[in-house]
Amino acid sequence: MAKISRKAGTWLLVLARQSIEYFLETKNFLPFEKLKIPTEIKEEVIAIRAGFVLLEMQGNEHRKPYVRGVNGLFEAVEPLGKLITQLAVNAAFFDPSTPRLKPYELNELVIHVYLPGKRSKVVESEIKVGEGILLEVRGKMAFELPILFDKAESIEHRLRRFRLKLGVSRKSAEKDIEYFTFGGQHFSD
Repeated sequence: MAKISRKAGTWLLVLARQSIEYFLETKNFLPFEKLKIPTEIKEEVIAIRAGFVLLEMQGNEHRKPYVRGVNGLFEAVEPLGKLITQLAVNAAFFDPSTPRLKPYELNELVIHVYLPGKRSKVVESEIKVGEGILLEVRGKMAFELPILFDKAESIEHRLRRFRLKLGVSRKSAEKDIEYFTFGGQHFSD
């Protein structure tokens, strides 16, 4: 899928933040159909695409930045803008790995929109630093977006963590594990 313009990416970031604020106030999803989309980006944001929203709390002198929520889809099922409204709310309030976002946290929140590219099947030794990684084994999946990659962590350590998350050892599932890598387009506010 073609990349989107910087203007469309910036609009999606604003939309994600507005969606979170709207949900905080109303407990409802922002009605995407009623939004005024600038003509010059309309085709880009109504295209059916896959996407992710990652929420990160800014670091300060007392703590490092940390993930506050993430939600996304590798499969294209909705118009991109509508998908981002849903993913932003789900990342903020329904990610089971983090508590619900509090209103006072909005000022420290950094929003990331990630549009994944095509996945490529690879063997383990072909995985490179900076790529998104996806492992599939026996119907289960574990992945990491490239924007989450900790440069201090080796690829082998990441893969070990994924296998642990999937509940398999390297030897027991070696013949069943499928490795994929992917890139994409990243926007953050």
